[in-house]
Amino acid sequence: MIKLGKTITYVFLQGRKQRLESGNLISKEFFYSYFYAKENFDNVNILEMENFEKNIKQSLLRKIDSIINKLTKLPIYTYAIFKKKNLDVFNNSDFIIMANDRVAFSCFPLIILSKRKNKNISFFVMGLFNKDPRFKIQILLRNLLIKSMFNKVNKIFFLGKKEYNHAVENFNKFKEKFVFLPFSIDTSFWKSKENNSFENKKDILFIGNDGNRDYEFVVELAGRMHEYNFHFITEKIEKNEKLSKNINLIKGSWGLEQLSDQQIREYYDKSKITIIPIKETNQPSGQSVALQSMSMRTPVIMTKVKGFWDEENFQDKKHLSFIKENKLDEWENLIKDIYNNKEKYEYLAENGEKLIHSMYNINKFDETVFSSIGLKNE
Repeated sequence: MIKLGKTITYVFLQGRKQRLESGNLISKEFFYSYFYAKENFDNVNILEMENFEKNIKQSLLRKIDSIINKLTKLPIYTYAIFKKKNLDVFNNSDFIIMANDRVAFSCFPLIILSKRKNKNISFFVMGLFNKDPRFKIQILLRNLLIKSMFNKVNKIFFLGKKEYNHAVENFNKFKEKFVFLPFSIDTSFWKSKENNSFENKKDILFIGNDGNRDYEFVVELAGRMHEYNFHFITEKIEKNEKLSKNINLIKGSWGLEQLSDQQIREYYDKSKITIIPIKETNQPSGQSVALQSMSMRTPVIMTKVKGFWDEENFQDKKHLSFIKENKLDEWENLIKDIYNNKEKYEYLAENGEKLIHSMYNINKFDETVFSSIGLKNE
């Protein structure tokens, strides 16, 4: 069994405490093995980045963050986490797991100042190498800070293969700390209703808020497909007179929990296709939406970008459908082809569901995380 005496601290952006306190049934994937930790350890903490009350110290930190951001193109927001109470938590933790690179770099001062030097620290990467500095001084300072972070932590989990390969190539000294671990989902939560057939599904779904989604394109695409109903769940598109009447715009953000996971599941369940148009990026954008949708037997169409997370296991036209570029005619034709062809729809639905449930379920993810940081359950 896992050693129950250890103290584990998770550091997130925001939204986790609110979801846990809501009492709603929730999916587990965006907690990055937190529930697994709760089942096996007595002491598990959550810290979240937040906007503390404005004072001289916070104003100064904001200015310093802004300067470092410009000099390094790294996501550093120490003002949202740097507080004595959080340093005390770090001091009393045996293991610290940070949910993404923004959290990790924002916590860097806490890591440095923490008195316990033998703690195990890890974080997840998704988008760290997505911004390329323009000037040599920026590249130098950026790499220096990345190396300093890599030197201080024990494990770095890469959710996309492209970023993992980039890290191995450019920061090979730390290769033993790198773990390629594709994002996985709570397949027990993301399950379709048994009676939800091809004939019962009518709508087309777009969901997402990250900076790599092609929002202008998806609005234009839906606008020329008037005979189809679209659900857009996003904070990035505003309702105005230019928005086509066949678009049902729902304001939704995971961090703010404007929609519960159960409500989002209902949208997957009644949609025939989920569309994910993305701009070119090295980040594994669209990952969670694609996996959730496929697990729900709702076929996915998405742009094939450099940052696609796991090319070895996802086959075009078998598990999901790729489009190389965001061209309106190509998207419209492929949507209509799958929407109106029961055989193609069911082939994608069945194979997509099988792949996600067998290879991208959260149980495997949890086991890999904890075995990698030296807490394997035996």
